[in-house]
Amino acid sequence: MNADIINQAKELAKLAHKDQKWGSNTYFVHLSLVANEMEFWINFYNIQGSIATSLVCAGWLHDLLEDCPGYTYEIVKEVYGQETADLVFSVTDEPGKNRQEKKSKTYPKIKQNKYSILLKLCDRIVNVSNCAGVYSRHPDPKDQYFLNIYRKEQAEFSKQLKTDDWPEVWEKLEKLLQGKKD
Repeated sequence: MNADIINQAKELAKLAHKDQKWGSNTYFVHLSLVANEMEFWINFYNIQGSIATSLVCAGWLHDLLEDCPGYTYEIVKEVYGQETADLVFSVTDEPGKNRQEKKSKTYPKIKQNKYSILLKLCDRIVNVSNCAGVYSRHPDPKDQYFLNIYRKEQAEFSKQLKTDDWPEVWEKLEKLLQGKKD
């Protein structure tokens, strides 16, 4: 993996999301956890080459296009390459009048690339882990609300995105949603 480009993505993520919060934490905590989750699965599946670097960069940048005005696919592509830009774009929610419509428009983009599915799974695992209190002894009161949303969405999420790829990642997510933290 190219540590220099990964560090560059980390620094951009820190700057672009500097005023955003993730519960009581800075948004950087969320991005760091997603990038770390991604690195774990890259090692687990022995993913090699440029895709490994792109996946970690995308872990840092996965919410950039959605949450940070002024950043575009073209900017990500120019700095980090098409592979990273495509991953980030694929998990960026499409416009919609509600969460369900946004997700139903976004899932087809994600499903086009098995690595986009892995990226989305890492993001979902981190969000569910946070809601389930894995990272904090004092969860935010809204966490249970969001955990219930993730549980309600799981059947459709799985129906739309599950393939034969990443069985252990899917298993981890499903265990978290069932309240198993191991």
